[in-house]
Amino acid sequence: MTADVGSPGAVEALLESLDPARAVRITANSAAGFAQGASGLIQWGQWPAGYIGRVERRICDKLGLREAPIAAELYLEP
Repeated sequence: MTADVGSPGAVEALLESLDPARAVRITANSAAGFAQGASGLIQWGQWPAGYIGRVERRICDKLGLREAPIAAELYLEP
């Protein structure tokens, strides 16, 4: 199942530019700070590389945001 998180194109482009041989896949998954049902686990090759999704409403309210943006959290090692 693929997560409905908007356009993950920037994350895919970044990871593919770092290593085009590793496939990038985003699957539905819940993560803290992201809206329920609107986030996904980013897999880069066989390894989890982070999360992407719509920012949770309560965080948006604290920051005074009118709309919930899409954000990504990536775990990259040197």
